[in-house]
Amino acid sequence: MNLWKNKKNQELYLVIGTLINATNSNDGEKMVLYSKNNKYFVREYNEFLLKFERIEESRDILEVTKDMLNKKVDEE
Repeated sequence: MNLWKNKKNQELYLVIGTLINATNSNDGEKMVLYSKNNKYFVREYNEFLLKFERIEESRDILEVTKDMLNKKVDEE
């Protein structure tokens, strides 16, 4: 999992992984699954790369990731 920043609103999101769209009209299309505050989003892979930028790993970012994951566990 990696942290990515939305270029428009500057908010951080946790990318969980990539998926393959299995709907009839878009079968086989690569998608990105990402999360923020226990909400999940899916976006087409190439569009995601245009609208988000990956955050380089650092101690501060690892702490943010830890906090995000702990919040998710606590809410369940």
